[in-house]
Amino acid sequence: MVKEDHRAKGGGTVPDNPTKPYSLRIEWTPTKTSSAHGLILRILDGAQGAASGDVGYRYPEVVAYNTTGKGQVIEVLDTDDEARDRASAIEGDFQTMTIDEWCDRYGIPVSFVTE
Repeated sequence: MVKEDHRAKGGGTVPDNPTKPYSLRIEWTPTKTSSAHGLILRILDGAQGAASGDVGYRYPEVVAYNTTGKGQVIEVLDTDDEARDRASAIEGDFQTMTIDEWCDRYGIPVSFVTE
């Protein structure tokens, strides 16, 4: 079985000019709910909060992956549609802003982008 490589495919060396575009892959992860089996197991195990709506639930996220394949969560949203729209907007900002501006706006260290 061949294992699929999900790392970003970056090329070349890091340029000296920090305003030049770098390679980042912006993705969103869909909502994930736990299975009925998982919920039953948590209830039977007596896990506190098993009946709360957030147990076993993962909200959609927008994640940036650098050229080394490291991921950084940028935003956590309520719906898949919001995550998809925000991922597109964040990617657009990355293409139009300088690296310093983009990193300041989204709270990402410049070193993450330039790795």
